[in-house]
Amino acid sequence: MKNAPQLSKSRKEKKKLEEMEEAKKKLESLSVKEEWIAPSKVFEAGLSKIEMFGVGGMGTRGFGRVRWVIDSSKTNSPTAENQEGNKNG
Repeated sequence: MKNAPQLSKSRKEKKKLEEMEEAKKKLESLSVKEEWIAPSKVFEAGLSKIEMFGVGGMGTRGFGRVRWVIDSSKTNSPTAENQEGNKNG
């Protein structure tokens, strides 16, 4: 009978370790994968996370989550050449 609490504790520890590994994987997936050369790129990166985190909706359970769609071909984000020109004055 004394072994039963130990088994239960080890299962809890194992579950906690699994949850920590899952959280670590999620955190790594959130890392920045592209260079942000303009404020609009930072904005776009944030918008992509809105749906993932479930912003909006009818209270809970993902009803009505916000999805932001941007046509990046129509944005006036500066090119690398323009950025260099702005740095030099």
